Amino acid sequence: MRVDLGLAAIYFEVMGAMKKTSRNRSKPQPSSSIKDLNRSLSSTTTTQLPSSRSAARMAMYNFLTSVNTPYPATVFVLPEDYVEEGKENEKGLTPEEAIIKFATHLTPYEKKEILHYARVYFVGPNAEKIGESLDGTEENKTNAGYDDDNGFYKIEDQDHIAYRYEVKDIRGKGSFGTVVKAYDHKTEKFVAIKIVRNEEKFRLLAEGEIRILLVRKHARAILQCLQLLRANKLIHFDLKPENICLKQNGRSELKVIDFGASCYENQQTYTYIQSRHYRAPEVILRSNKYGTPIDMWSFGCVVAELIIGYPLLSGEDEHDQMALMIELLGMPPPRVTKHAKSKDAFISSKGHPRYCTVVTKPNGKVSLSAGRSKRGYTRGTPGSKTWSQIFRNKGDKHFVDFISRCLRWDPAQRLTPHQALNHKWITCGAPPPPPKKQKIN
Repeated sequence: MRVDLGLAAIYFEVMGAMKKTSRNRSKPQPSSSIKDLNRSLSSTTTTQLPSSRSAARMAMYNFLTSVNTPYPATVFVLPEDYVEEGKENEKGLTPEEAIIKFATHLTPYEKKEILHYARVYFVGPNAEKIGESLDGTEENKTNAGYDDDNGFYKIEDQDHIAYRYEVKDIRGKGSFGTVVKAYDHKTEKFVAIKIVRNEEKFRLLAEGEIRILLVRKHARAILQCLQLLRANKLIHFDLKPENICLKQNGRSELKVIDFGASCYENQQTYTYIQSRHYRAPEVILRSNKYGTPIDMWSFGCVVAELIIGYPLLSGEDEHDQMALMIELLGMPPPRVTKHAKSKDAFISSKGHPRYCTVVTKPNGKVSLSAGRSKRGYTRGTPGSKTWSQIFRNKGDKHFVDFISRCLRWDPAQRLTPHQALNHKWITCGAPPPPPKKQKIN
């Protein structure tokens, strides 16, 4: 077997539903912030096994159904098959045990490669092994003989993938890669594995797809939390990447933390709330009342950040933060500013943004020119920045619509958590909710 665990997409067939799955190469720290994940996503690089000469191209995404929610929770399956300290993995063998037990079924190359895996579940004892080249005589483009001349992985029935999956048959093949049906000897479930072609352009395309899938799963998990808060009329007040953690216990799922500033909608006691980059416009404008929609604004900023790799609206101060909002969304409508106590600090009596330079022409017409932040960064005129400039093909039209509807000036027009969970970008590829249990009279 010669498939590097750097990039690929795996689809689990669980109870008839295809579920995208993931594998993260590095072992995350317990309760690590999603901010760390964002750094990982924004600087995605594929890695290689020490024994590999080919471009790493496989990664696995494992999304298991949560017991308490209709949507699957996000988890990572690590290549080293992470085992919680003090506990032992009951399944599989150590590489040394597998070499001894299956010595006659492993090629010389596999006996070296297998040492880079923490646990071994399957070695393909009945497969016709590929005659790989150990001395480097094969050209790099053929992956030591494991790829064909076009970069497709040579698939052998009953062979293993990552010493865990048993290849059953080929389900499909296209220009992007090959999909095979396989049996997971660890979970004892059938899966579908998509193996990407061993070429740089296909690797980059796969990385983009994986990034979107992972962010979507995280977004769904956060929305489930916000839906619960809204149902109880609770406002988190400080949703940001640092307050969204990956809970590690063999597999990871999200949890939202730091409810220190939280309160019920009718018991607001704070006026200065939310971290600046995730602060809703009604908070900056000092509107009379805040509600759960401010969390949806923060949520939209967080999801956008996970896609582009940096804060969507990174103002230097509140005035600059408002300038960035106006540059992207245009001027706030009168119904939003009507009862805003701080309106005059950001918008002139003539209705112009104060960060812009106003020029009155001889004919009486007024034109606006871009302003600058304190650090000298240009802030364009109202609505001059577009979503396409921000995402640069990193999201489809459904994603752009999703984010734009989370970031509306008017809190009443923003998506609610329930509406967001049913948005096309979120539901795309999601497994159907479990059937409702019928009461027995």
